[in-house]
Amino acid sequence: MKESLIIYKASAGSGKTFTLAQNYLVQLLSKGGSHRYILAVTFTNKATTEMKQRILAYLYDLAEGRDNDFTRALAERLGQPADLKQRAQAALDGILHDYDHFQVMTIDKFFQQLLSNLAHELGLSANYRIELDDRKAVDEAVDFLLDAIDERADKKLIGWIEDLIEDRMRSNKSWSVGRDLKNFSARNVLSEAFQLRESDLRNRLNDAERMRCYRQTLRTRLDEAQGALTGAAQNLIDELDGMSLEGFSRKGQYVYAFARKLLNGDLEEPTKSVCSYIEDPQKLLNKNVTDDGRAANVSSRLAALVDLLHDKRRTILSCRLILKNLNQLFLLNAVAAALDLVNKANSRFLLAKTKLLFHEMVGEQDAPFVFERAGAQLRHILIDEFQDTARLQWNNIKSLLLNNLAEGNTCLLVGDVKQSIYRWNGGDWNILQNIEKEYPAARVNSLRENYRSGQHIIDFNNAFFPAAAQMLDRLETDETDAAAHLLQDIYADVSQVCPRKTADGYVSVTLHDAETDVLDAEAEASLYQQIQMLRQTGVAYTDMAILVRRNKEAQAIAERFAEQHLDVPLASAEAFLLSASPVVQLLISALRCLMDEKDTLSQAVATRIYCNHILAENRPMSDIAEAGSTLLPAAFVRRRAALAEMPLFELIEQLILIFTTGRSNERIDISGESAYITAFLDQVLAFLDENPSSIEAFLNFWDEEAAAKTIPSTAVDGIRILTIHKSKGLAFHTVLIPFCDWDIFNTKQGSRSTLWVHPQESPYDELPTLPIEQNKAAAQSIFQTEYEQELLMQKVDGFNAAYVAFTRPKKNLLIWANVPSASNKPTFGSVIASFADPDFASDADSEDAALSIKTWGAIVPSQTADKQEAEAQNPFDAKAEAVPFHFTPQPVRAIFKQSNKSKDFVRTEADPDDLQQSYIDRGKRFHRLLSDIDTVEDLPRAFENLRREGLSGPDDAEDLAFLRKRLMDAKVSRWFDGSWQLFNEHTILSRNNNQLSRHRPDRVLVKDKQAVVIDFKFGAPAASHAPQVKTYMHLLQTMGYESVTGWLWYVYQNKVESISL
Repeated sequence: MKESLIIYKASAGSGKTFTLAQNYLVQLLSKGGSHRYILAVTFTNKATTEMKQRILAYLYDLAEGRDNDFTRALAERLGQPADLKQRAQAALDGILHDYDHFQVMTIDKFFQQLLSNLAHELGLSANYRIELDDRKAVDEAVDFLLDAIDERADKKLIGWIEDLIEDRMRSNKSWSVGRDLKNFSARNVLSEAFQLRESDLRNRLNDAERMRCYRQTLRTRLDEAQGALTGAAQNLIDELDGMSLEGFSRKGQYVYAFARKLLNGDLEEPTKSVCSYIEDPQKLLNKNVTDDGRAANVSSRLAALVDLLHDKRRTILSCRLILKNLNQLFLLNAVAAALDLVNKANSRFLLAKTKLLFHEMVGEQDAPFVFERAGAQLRHILIDEFQDTARLQWNNIKSLLLNNLAEGNTCLLVGDVKQSIYRWNGGDWNILQNIEKEYPAARVNSLRENYRSGQHIIDFNNAFFPAAAQMLDRLETDETDAAAHLLQDIYADVSQVCPRKTADGYVSVTLHDAETDVLDAEAEASLYQQIQMLRQTGVAYTDMAILVRRNKEAQAIAERFAEQHLDVPLASAEAFLLSASPVVQLLISALRCLMDEKDTLSQAVATRIYCNHILAENRPMSDIAEAGSTLLPAAFVRRRAALAEMPLFELIEQLILIFTTGRSNERIDISGESAYITAFLDQVLAFLDENPSSIEAFLNFWDEEAAAKTIPSTAVDGIRILTIHKSKGLAFHTVLIPFCDWDIFNTKQGSRSTLWVHPQESPYDELPTLPIEQNKAAAQSIFQTEYEQELLMQKVDGFNAAYVAFTRPKKNLLIWANVPSASNKPTFGSVIASFADPDFASDADSEDAALSIKTWGAIVPSQTADKQEAEAQNPFDAKAEAVPFHFTPQPVRAIFKQSNKSKDFVRTEADPDDLQQSYIDRGKRFHRLLSDIDTVEDLPRAFENLRREGLSGPDDAEDLAFLRKRLMDAKVSRWFDGSWQLFNEHTILSRNNNQLSRHRPDRVLVKDKQAVVIDFKFGAPAASHAPQVKTYMHLLQTMGYESVTGWLWYVYQNKVESISL
């Protein structure tokens, strides 16, 4: 393999975007380069937008001949070409005029495009749509499955649900399985582990007899092993109860306790005290008492019981783990089948399934054909955030990458294993970690400079992460274990250098010993105190960001500060929830009133918001409760029945108008709610796209989905609160991390997730993969290896989350860590507490003796000067300015509109225009068909496309024969023989007096420097036709084609007219 695979390992803040843009432009501006042949893959839509903006901005600088670090570096890599400025201008013009082929996109978008181009080969309907909301689709499938139980006698399905209900009731849970089944299905039915083996699983799970035997085998093995163990435990208890315990010490109670635990199904290892009785039976007796054989007998039976525990525990725990989720696996298989049916019925395809679809379709031999057939004619591939690439995605795109490399083209991968925090979404950092072993000829570059953070933050991270990695690698691992140096290997390149000469930056670490993981009063006071200190030192609220690991932590901070510290402005996602808007709440309450006149609670809510928020009357709730509907707008009360019958969107428009009218019919200003109202109306339209106009159905949609939506907001006035995952790729002047104490291993009951395992031993391997609950029982089952591997991955997840958080700040980093003194469970807080460099940190004063504060450097205030003047010179660096928008409801005026199609229904049969209209409509269909074909052989496919779109007619067979005859005529057949490069209905842009014009010839054929333009006509010849074709010909000449010919083809008359310039 040529050295054309380039890998950049880009630590946080190392100028990754700069490097990616530079490599993109090297390929673009090299001789023969074109944006059409370069694919740049990013991880998020935001990263895509940033990358496109950077490339265009750098191109503009090059075209303008500006001298800066980027242009100098790029010119050096290109060999200082004399025409670099002209190349950049041509490339910039090319991208802007062909923006649809500017291929910087997410990997999901890339496969979505391939899916569109291969829809026919994949058996998808012509009008299919991509569904992004997996949860919504899965919920629909579960509802479909449960609703179908009453309509068909599916005994297997009913049996699985009954078994699941019994399991839940034995665990003292509700018998209602719908919500749990939806949650379990949403987490698993689209996971790679399930999808990869779905077909095999479905075949086996649908074999009722085979599965009955499998379940029975597991239950028999469990009963036999459990029976042997509990029988032995009961025998020991009976032995103790039947013998004289004279002379025995009270320590004998530990033997009782151990045996009773086994009777209750607790299979934990015996305590050290119990084990000591096996080694020395004398310890069971009081001092100075000689054993007469009784203690030795108890010790012997105890030893046998412990041996039996060790012998049977693996079998018992393995059977328990499998049987616990077996019913849900049966149901998951049924949900997957229902999901396929629901998707097909709705002509949709889930984006989450594209990875598997291409995995099945793209083989090593077929890959070049598949990608070329899909239109992916690529020469250079750049993949960003490679550490977050899923295994299936990599297997798919690797085929394209290898084909490119084999042809001598360039492929570039950029990533950082230390920033891999999306494993829950399928990301597999092992791909990047092992890429050098897979491709030893690859050229690897490490970006070591940190252009983001201050010197003291860089120094802190350089010292902390190697020490913490070594500490965690020693945790619960043997030195001979392959995982003994896992974190140290990943963080071997963590050390960075600061390119700036000034040493600035500030780090503060506050430790406290609270026994809770929520914001207690002590931590809250410390956080508030530090925020105030930052503000007094000159750090603006808008330059601060609070990062948390879980959403509940963000909610806790927002709630406590809203109650105790109103002087500190906070901005979180919850603040921009649609449901947070009083006007939206009012509209929802009004809809509930219309649906149910007896809903007095919704009526009271609507009245309170209308009186106290809209009209600012400040009425007490007692008055509102007593008033009933009398305080509501008279128009709402009077027209309630008529309003309930209106179409949903028009109804909501009417409600806005009614509830923004005052007591004296004056208009109330609600401009402050404009963003919420327009976003709410967007949700209404989105609902109506797929659902009937029903108040009840919309309210269900609101409760289950829309209420959790947020309004788009770029301007943040206050301290931002966001999760570490959402902060990925962002940078902030000052970062505060108040909960830096998450568990190293995610073993809390509420956070257990499903672990997909692959049994290798008989009889457990009857199924190729199984979902088990991720808990400590798995460590002593046949799934021990997979469970321990999962713990390792969790350790990396938690450590990487800290790295991402610690590398977000530019100038100030403040950390709070909770270090419970009584807990043996390893947490990240205990790791931070163990890290202390006396030469690096200094103690800071604290008003609370329970707090220990270490600081590095001094607080850096916000900067007022920026690069706005310089950036203003580059139009692609212009900052977006918020455009003031005020929503003002207006009365609706009834306007009658008649569509062109409706005229066909009101026109009488004697209408003399009928024949002419039919003639015109047929011509339009023919024009559409000709624009959809390359050669005459494509005609049947074009007619089929019309049929799928509901545009077929009774004369299709006759029309097909007519067009085929016309296309095979010697005068025109050469235009449809496939020997020329074809541009069907492509737009040509031209500029005249600074006005952009668009021209769209019907058919342009290109070969070498020749061009042929053909315009189809279905009416009588007209004087305006020839000048139109001449315009097209002139434009093609200006585009560089030396020989241009033009033709008018009057299809009905089969007349061909040559046009000359």
